Amino acid sequence: AGQTECPRNGLYAQLPSIRAIAGAAPMGLGLLRMSGATRHGTLLFTRGLIRPLWSVGTPSALINRFEVWVDGRLTLATPGWHRTAALRLAPGGHTVTVRALHLSGRSTSLTSKIVSDSNAPVFAGRPEVVLRPGSLNGSVPIRLHWTATDVNGLATVGLVRPTTVNLGTTARSRNGTITPGVPTTFGLRAVDRAGNSVNASVTRTPVVLSEAVAQRSGTWRTLRDQRYLSGAALGSTFAGSSATFTFTGSSAALAVGRGAQSGRLRIFVDGRDQGVLDLRSAQTIYRQAVWSRYWPASGQHTVRVQVEGTVGRPGVVLDGLIYLK
Repeated sequence: AGQTECPRNGLYAQLPSIRAIAGAAPMGLGLLRMSGATRHGTLLFTRGLIRPLWSVGTPSALINRFEVWVDGRLTLATPGWHRTAALRLAPGGHTVTVRALHLSGRSTSLTSKIVSDSNAPVFAGRPEVVLRPGSLNGSVPIRLHWTATDVNGLATVGLVRPTTVNLGTTARSRNGTITPGVPTTFGLRAVDRAGNSVNASVTRTPVVLSEAVAQRSGTWRTLRDQRYLSGAALGSTFAGSSATFTFTGSSAALAVGRGAQSGRLRIFVDGRDQGVLDLRSAQTIYRQAVWSRYWPASGQHTVRVQVEGTVGRPGVVLDGLIYLK
């Protein structure tokens, strides 16, 4: 008897839920991903072409169609068994809505905020390399400067040459060293939130000018020691003694030896007084870049140093000059 019993009682029990499914709005509409776009915070960013992929809990047979609306305007419609569509957004901010329509006429939707950006970030001028104080023991201390901006925000700024480093999006400089006499290229890449990118680079060669090439006045003597840059340096204890370097470049740094009895030097750049530099150091230090200077464009310059004859410690040691070309 159980095998021939009419199933209508069980079916009747399911009719309310069947009617609910047949007449309700589509259920479980969700966005799986937005191909061609990247999320930053609450916004999605794209270079223009996007492909939303969605899912829905209601069977496809009960879905009339899916619609995609951009800024309140119907852009395209797909059959009920489709789960994706491709469209291109004009530059600017947009509201993109995927709408699922049931056979009953009811609907449900989901909305995303998307910024379309086809413009690459901008480097404000080219990156620049400047000399900085530090040790000259086999390398030359430098600082790399750059400024990268994007109207919709940067995703990354990175060094791609001579090594790979993530520089972040807020930094504007980075310290490093390069080899004297060797051209070094620094390459940077800035990427915005939409994925647009731009590259910039600068090449600089550090040149070491020996103290022997300086034009001298007053009294100097040659100091020989392998710990100096070229195995020799100039020393003076006489106030007013001067040495002048002439070069063509974009940055320069003075190389000296320092110690507890070191005195002071007055520095002139292109004939203009730059003030006094005190070389005193608690420890004896060789091959030191101390004072440095940068010019926006490469050109011919002179750097003249003059011994101050500091009371009680008049001596100074001049080890040359480094410049970038």
